Amino acid sequence: MMENLEMFREWGFAFLALAASVGVRSGVRASLNRLVRKPQWKHWQAVASPLANGIYFLGLGAFLQLAPVSGLSQVWLDHSIYLVAAIWGMTVSRQLALLGLDWAATRSAYSQALTHGFVPILRNIITLLVFAAGSVVILKRFNYDVMSILAALGVGSLAIGLAAKETLANMISGFILMVDRNLTPGDRINLAGMLGEVEEIGLRSTRLKTPDGNTLIVPNTDLVNNRILNLSQPTRETSVSTTLHFYPDAPFPTLQRICADALSRVPQAETQRGNWIHLTQLGEGKLTITVGFWIHEMTQSAAALSEFHLQVLEQIKAENIMLYSSPAPASVAVSSSTTIS
Repeated sequence: MMENLEMFREWGFAFLALAASVGVRSGVRASLNRLVRKPQWKHWQAVASPLANGIYFLGLGAFLQLAPVSGLSQVWLDHSIYLVAAIWGMTVSRQLALLGLDWAATRSAYSQALTHGFVPILRNIITLLVFAAGSVVILKRFNYDVMSILAALGVGSLAIGLAAKETLANMISGFILMVDRNLTPGDRINLAGMLGEVEEIGLRSTRLKTPDGNTLIVPNTDLVNNRILNLSQPTRETSVSTTLHFYPDAPFPTLQRICADALSRVPQAETQRGNWIHLTQLGEGKLTITVGFWIHEMTQSAAALSEFHLQVLEQIKAENIMLYSSPAPASVAVSSSTTIS
């Protein structure tokens, strides 16, 4: 009789501990729900309920200690609780890692590229790593040999890495570009003599918009491994220059005045940055003048140079000055070359 009363008391305490964990869990969950309603804690909403569920395992552990079970039943209960707790731990760890990833992506200057490019892949990698690590821990708990499984996974990963070497290199390079922050969408760059504006840094490649309106697709490894001139640092202004050829008898001060007056009539020109008009070459029967000035945007270069040339033509016609032409000055014609830096 006394043994039955003692067993009944032990079962009562065990179920009381289990019921107490349910009550504590409800209180903790309510507190967390109130907390995540605040704007600064709203990102924790996805993990509030899983974190509160961790109270259950404290109750289950107390139940197992207080309940009068022994032998094989206790072993099975202990293994079952451990298995459920391990799965809960993997789920919460995954949720916390994904929460940190999403939080970092939304605060990055490359939020769109990260969200649509790297974040989905990183979410899958995080999920795979968390559950792989949890599976190894569970298998070791049940005395399984995990070294052979790890060796097989290592060989498989090596084979995949070798097969997708170029793709992985571009992905890693894209991640490096975002971490270093040397390039951002909207920057104008000079890549091996090719000018372009960065539109988007993607998972494998980067899109550049060229001055003629086309789109250039560049692998991310090219941007990491080559020297790049960023024309948007410290400002987005860029310079353009053109070369004009005249006959040697044309007076340079007059040509200098004509070019300066023409520049003052170009609406795209940045007058505060100044300009330059240099006599760069004499000989070969011609006089060469290089004219350069600053503009606000790279896309304005063609329009700015066109307007400058038109203004020069009007003024040299008015003053009867001939542009150099070969072999004979039969008519007025522009013979100029244009560069953008």
